[in-house]
Amino acid sequence: MQNREFSCIMTASDRCLKTRGGRKMAEYQLKNQELTLKISSKGAEMKSLQDNKTNQEYLWHGDSEYWGRTSPVLFPIVGNYREKESVFEGKTYSMSQHGFARDMEFTLESQNKEEIWFELKENEETLKKYPFAFRLHLGYRLNGRSVEVFWKVENPNEKKMYFSIGGHPAFNCPLKAEEKQSDYQLSFDTDKTLVCSILGETGLLTARKKEFELTNHKMRIVEDLFDEDALIIEGNQAKRVGLVNPQGETYLEVEFDAPLFGIWSPAKKSAPFVCIEPWYGRSDKEDFSKKLEEREWGNELEAGEVFEKTTSLNAVRRTGTAVGTRGSLLKTSDKKMQKLSPKEVEACICACGPGRKILHQKYGTGRIVSVSGDGSIAEILFEGEDSTRKISLPIAFAGKILTLK
Repeated sequence: MQNREFSCIMTASDRCLKTRGGRKMAEYQLKNQELTLKISSKGAEMKSLQDNKTNQEYLWHGDSEYWGRTSPVLFPIVGNYREKESVFEGKTYSMSQHGFARDMEFTLESQNKEEIWFELKENEETLKKYPFAFRLHLGYRLNGRSVEVFWKVENPNEKKMYFSIGGHPAFNCPLKAEEKQSDYQLSFDTDKTLVCSILGETGLLTARKKEFELTNHKMRIVEDLFDEDALIIEGNQAKRVGLVNPQGETYLEVEFDAPLFGIWSPAKKSAPFVCIEPWYGRSDKEDFSKKLEEREWGNELEAGEVFEKTTSLNAVRRTGTAVGTRGSLLKTSDKKMQKLSPKEVEACICACGPGRKILHQKYGTGRIVSVSGDGSIAEILFEGEDSTRKISLPIAFAGKILTLK
């Protein structure tokens, strides 16, 4: 029985506010012919991914008996700092595991029926833990039987910025109450032996390694697989990881271009889910110096640059005992784009008005239908589409996503 955090369902064009602990949160819904995806404004976290035809739920529902989250984004760190501390420009900053973004309320940025974007900015509290201003944008798009997950990080500082980012989606495994998780397998797009790094009791990386032999690209989920916490697989050893049911059918895959990933389920709890986690960063080693700019697998952005990554979650249709079609797979690409200056952005916004033609990097040619009073949001009708999209003009112009025609 699922313990739903929200009782109100919304379409992408509507939202419903719920109060929890004195804070308002919204849940949004995207839907196409194949899948329905629900996302919370808290952490911009996916809460449900359901097959429209079979009602099969793919995402873990967040029962706190095992783990109270479903698919948090990890930012601005993945894993743990050594002693929960980092040092930058001579000052020490303290931050808990996986950073603060997953517990913060995101702002809705743009939306339509099959795609939605959220934004998070720094505030006084984040600057106490992390020495940079930032713009974090999270997007979700339904594409057939795939969910495309977009991460975009902007550096608005006048200096180089250091950060890590990662996903932590949890998938139901087993799918049926009468099944055992140990009858399921993990699948990989490699048949080479996987070399896994091991975490210690403090959540830091040890010098120990484990090796796992694959059979026909698969590894069984044995009962003690996660007894020493997550399996951390570094160095581009695989780019696609799936879950395989007892009949040998792959029912879900995660495709990514991250240099490392984690596979996790709570240790010694027999939890009915498995996390497949693409990472751009990880926990410090036990003897790490604590210097933020020296963290292994960390990322850096020069002033004004943008970091973009995409991950695909692919729900595989099952027909009888045969594997059916898989959603289209979107490869991750690296992008670092030079932004427009604030004056150039302001000039572009001033030139916008109803009827103005624009060119969007993703959606093509469109016409502005309306602009909000402060000029920050435009409703744009793109060629070949029946409904408008809400686009943040400052962000779109600054990142050269939007240009005037």
